[in-house]
Amino acid sequence: MFDFEEIPIYWVNRLAFSARKELSARFREAGFDVTPKEWAVLLILWRRPDQTPGSIADATVRDRTTVSRLVDGMVRKGLVERRADPADRRRSVLRATARGHALKEHLVPIAKGLVAQAQRGIDPEHIQITLKTLRRMTQNTLPSPD
Repeated sequence: MFDFEEIPIYWVNRLAFSARKELSARFREAGFDVTPKEWAVLLILWRRPDQTPGSIADATVRDRTTVSRLVDGMVRKGLVERRADPADRRRSVLRATARGHALKEHLVPIAKGLVAQAQRGIDPEHIQITLKTLRRMTQNTLPSPD
């Protein structure tokens, strides 16, 4: 018998789904028209501006076509802008706009509240063990370099 409820990946997927749903609801309730997918892009651009769509796709583990459509929507919303890459004018780089940056002070506390709720009652040492385990499981599922 294959008991999926005894497999960590099942619970990771379930947590990710419920967290995205709850984060979306919290953003919406607070009056912000930002999806969890857009939030993920903003997090990357707040930390490291001037990212290519390809690097965003890699960081968010999404295909390039999906990221391209997502970014198109974010450009229309005024959250990010595309610029020509100074090193290679054939490529574009993405940067959060002033509007995108202004969301940081509002969205980060909302997301931190969700994280705090999810971790409530869990020993910090167990959180660190879980992080270490999930990082290793992720490495184990990545394609090996040839």
